Amino acid sequence: MNIVIRTWTKNDYKKLTDLCNSINRSYISDNIPFPYTVRDAKSFIDYVLSQDDSYALYRAIEFDKKLVGNISIEKKQGLYEMDSEIGYVVDTNFWNQGIATYAVSQLCTYAFDVMNITRISGKVHKPNIASQKVLKKNNFVLEGTLKNAIHKNGNLYDMLLFAKYRTNF
Repeated sequence: MNIVIRTWTKNDYKKLTDLCNSINRSYISDNIPFPYTVRDAKSFIDYVLSQDDSYALYRAIEFDKKLVGNISIEKKQGLYEMDSEIGYVVDTNFWNQGIATYAVSQLCTYAFDVMNITRISGKVHKPNIASQKVLKKNNFVLEGTLKNAIHKNGNLYDMLLFAKYRTNF
């Protein structure tokens, strides 16, 4: 499998624009604009390039040298500073190929090495079975269900909270 998790570059503006305009939006944040413009991509990439890996990891996912996704782990602040949150998206044309599972594995390992955290949290819409499988394959455990916590497209969904724990803190 030719999967690469890499830092974003300024050469990725157009690729990110194309990706964000083609992804399945059923389970992603409404904070990602649609249509997604090159200006949006430039703003995002310029921001992530300014971030320190000890607080936030933002990476591009490539499969066979084609940009197919985005993954991030962001450290929380204050009382929750030992926790972080993971998020990821893969182009639907590349689903069911182990790409998200691999990307989550790689970035979690790196996050535990470079971030001062004891856990990585993942929030999943209950109907998003594929994302639940990705997290479970990476040894995330289901911690609980937040009833009716997500309002998307006029529907209410339960949110499942998963976590992976650092084993050698």
